[in-house]
Amino acid sequence: MSCRVAVHRDYGAAPSVSDDQITTFLDLARRRDEVTFKELARCLGVASDELDEFWRRAVTRTRVSAG
Repeated sequence: MSCRVAVHRDYGAAPSVSDDQITTFLDLARRRDEVTFKELARCLGVASDELDEFWRRAVTRTRVSAG
């Protein structure tokens, strides 16, 4: 997987992601593809110590949205 994506930081906070990237994260969580999800998150600048929490929240969100 390539990490060639534009990362923009607002006020030094979390990386800015596009709507397409958010959709991709949710699709990966829905498919339970944790490895690819975390690799993409790392490429976009999510800190290593935040990956597990980011994954858990995405999986929870997909469960809630599924009804």
